[in-house]
Amino acid sequence: MEALLRWRHKELGEVLPAEFTPVAEETGRNITVSINISAKQLRDLTFPFKLKQLLEKHGVESSSIKLEITESLLILESDN
Repeated sequence: MEALLRWRHKELGEVLPAEFTPVAEETGRNITVSINISAKQLRDLTFPFKLKQLLEKHGVESSSIKLEITESLLILESDN
């Protein structure tokens, strides 16, 4: 599993996580992290438990993540 943080500001351009994360933490702003979920992960019955363990291990609230389904799942479903 991999997480990639990006912030594309319309005036500042690409802002690196090292720049915006400390500011968000200091000001109490919540950061929502999007996680791409593959078809393979969705078929894995242990995936929800693995995700829960990772969130707990790293102290991440489940309300601060957004799960996104990758295109590979849609392609597989359309082939059936």
